[in-house]
Amino acid sequence: MHLPLGEGRLWDRIATLNGARRILIVNANNLRASGVRLVRGLSWELVVEDLLRQARETTGLLPKLLSGCDHLLVLFDVEGAAILSRNKASALTLDLLFDPARAEGDVEKEQAGDLFGKMNSFTTALARGIAEAGGLSGPGDLCDPVLRALAWQRAFAQSRLTERGDTLEFPMPEPSEAQLKCYRCEKNLAFHGPKPRVVVPRSTSNRELARGIVQKGLGVLSNVPSARFGKLFTVDRTEIEGYRAINRLIRSYLKDSGTTKPLSIAVFGPPGAGKSFGINQMVAPLELPGKVFNLSEATAEDLPGSSTRSGTRTSRAERHFASSTSLIHTGFLWCRISLPRCRTAHSAKARGFTPSAAACSSSPAEPATPFAIWRPRR
Repeated sequence: MHLPLGEGRLWDRIATLNGARRILIVNANNLRASGVRLVRGLSWELVVEDLLRQARETTGLLPKLLSGCDHLLVLFDVEGAAILSRNKASALTLDLLFDPARAEGDVEKEQAGDLFGKMNSFTTALARGIAEAGGLSGPGDLCDPVLRALAWQRAFAQSRLTERGDTLEFPMPEPSEAQLKCYRCEKNLAFHGPKPRVVVPRSTSNRELARGIVQKGLGVLSNVPSARFGKLFTVDRTEIEGYRAINRLIRSYLKDSGTTKPLSIAVFGPPGAGKSFGINQMVAPLELPGKVFNLSEATAEDLPGSSTRSGTRTSRAERHFASSTSLIHTGFLWCRISLPRCRTAHSAKARGFTPSAAACSSSPAEPATPFAIWRPRR
């Protein structure tokens, strides 16, 4: 179903059907456009939490859609899908099919231009899978057809138009073995713990996984939700969501050609935690000219000169990345000196040259690594 959701003659007809298994397929972006608060591309656990929280309400679009179908299938581009159903006791169930190594929209970022028809290819492949399976006897029976439909949709999204003379051909490739195996199905996910959090279970203990990494490499984590930025690889949910949020913030900033304010980020953590490594791996694909300042042993007199040299260097190009090593002995002096100095150094070229984002720790002993990305006004 496309926009508007839950309205129109087709919806009225489907919602009143009796004696038929009704599967309603909607795109996550259409739910967002209709007012459903649904996170995009941070973590699969957060996606499930958003869906469960709103589906359990008594009013709203999700409860309305669930009341008019037997299975609500939410598509997250080609990377995942959620199946919301109600069992015989009318309790809400949610099955998640997803690519653990990717987030919603990752495949689309790798392709040039826009592609239409992905949802149609998914629906066609799903209908074929259900027909070949001989029908459905329960909510869990949808997992295998949906998994194969996701793989078909992904093969469609990653294919290319070919020009042969005056004709334009669109290949219809079957999904590869790798595309079929990249998805994982987790059934009946629900909130766990004192806080409403979803935990994607692991088939083996953390100790066994750690032993497997040492013996066999990162391949043993293929079924665990993960994120990779260059040489940085993490399976920690908090880190995954944090790095993806910062990555999105940086990319959105760079796409905004009209801004002249710097994007300032401070990463906090103990020495050796990988603060500089993580951020540097994240921005490496952007190929920004950069400058590193070693301020771990800097005095109060050294800080103004460093920020001024950074401003002088970056006033001659469009995009820049500057980072400083851990500041453990300087407290928040870098906040009071470095950022205002950036503004002062560029006052003649860019009015209001102030940081658009900054983070500060509540603990004076917490080391900080400041980073800044900016585009001076021409």
